Amino acid sequence: GIWGNDRPLVAGGPVQGDADYIRQSILQPQSEIVAGYAGVNMPPYRFSDNQINAISAYIRSLSEQ
Repeated sequence: GIWGNDRPLVAGGPVQGDADYIRQSILQPQSEIVAGYAGVNMPPYRFSDNQINAISAYIRSLSEQ
């Protein structure tokens, strides 16, 4: 349910669930914390651009089902 939907942020305002948001969340997970997840501390991950694009495409495919 992430792709294409607005996600409310702890810091205020929404962010759209898209490829940029997925990339940012993987590389810098603490930069835009979604409301309700303030206590969750995810480590940053080291993925290649191709891997991040594949993850993003997979998440997008879930919304199309």
